[in-house]
Amino acid sequence: QMFRNQPVALTEKTQMPYEATINFYKMAITVTDANAKKGSGKHLELRANCIIGLAVMNASIGNYKDAIAMYEDAIKIQKAIYQTLDNKESGVALGNSMSTLATLYTLYKDPVKAQESLEDSIFTLKEHENEDPVRSGVLLARNYMNLAGTMVANKADKEDIDDAYEKATKKISMVNAIAKNAAVADEITCYMLSGQFYVMVGDTAKGEPQLQHALDLVNPILEAQPDNQQMKVLKTRIEMLLRGEASEKTEA
Repeated sequence: QMFRNQPVALTEKTQMPYEATINFYKMAITVTDANAKKGSGKHLELRANCIIGLAVMNASIGNYKDAIAMYEDAIKIQKAIYQTLDNKESGVALGNSMSTLATLYTLYKDPVKAQESLEDSIFTLKEHENEDPVRSGVLLARNYMNLAGTMVANKADKEDIDDAYEKATKKISMVNAIAKNAAVADEITCYMLSGQFYVMVGDTAKGEPQLQHALDLVNPILEAQPDNQQMKVLKTRIEMLLRGEASEKTEA
């Protein structure tokens, strides 16, 4: 789940639908409560999903504090499910929630908690990575990239930041090698952000090849799809970085 840096402001037109959705999730949580207490796996999962839905609604308007508390409640349920089932699907669900919680902590200006949540997510996703290397690889690459960003915010050792960026780029490159560019946009973003970091800390010898690799991936896509707006934006950004014209921080 992705959230905007700027929360959505409710208007007279959107207030009622927002409140209706909030009430729906609250009612659903109440309804699933009794069955969930009996330990039914399906009802536990449904309860967790309803809590997540309510958390997303709160996060969408910038109520990150309550959204974080709700995600933490949902993760407790998902951990119980995972400990019981110990399968790929429950692991991916738990890992995804931990990753989203990290995003909320970042928006809440708590990079320490964000880093902890990303590390937990990575640990969980790696448990079943071999069962679905493409799907898990994409999720892990995104986590490693975001982990590097939180490490920068937390003023971690450069060696640890380097390690996270290296794991992100290697992981996503491996995914695209075995899945015929199934996640090429992720690879472009990983190389762009890692290259940006190195250029901005003065290591152009390492950063510029990363940026060039990203550009080399963008160009053939734009040749085949000249109206691809996502690739146009990425190309513009990468070229600005290569020219040394972009100084602001970009996040995944």
